[in-house]
Amino acid sequence: MSWDAISAISDTIAATAVVVSLIYLILEVRQNSKAVRSSTRSDISRGQMEINFVFAQNPELRRVSYGLLRGDELSDDERSSASHCLTAMFRTFENQYYA
Repeated sequence: MSWDAISAISDTIAATAVVVSLIYLILEVRQNSKAVRSSTRSDISRGQMEINFVFAQNPELRRVSYGLLRGDELSDDERSSASHCLTAMFRTFENQYYA
């Protein structure tokens, strides 16, 4: 066997190894993308549930938020509370939009 034949065989083996490695990397990237998407959906869901729990456990916050919806006059403390809550809700939905 000549050196040219050995070189051709080794080039073929190397090319096959590169193709197999690329296929493996493609599968790994796909799997990682699915895991990241799943984690993102879970984080978004958790954020929305936390906001719902805050409202469910705080009757004062519910009263303030309903007052905002009805257009009631709110005190400075009530406006501040509503502002923080609305900011948290906005950030949750913003994360969902960009995810």
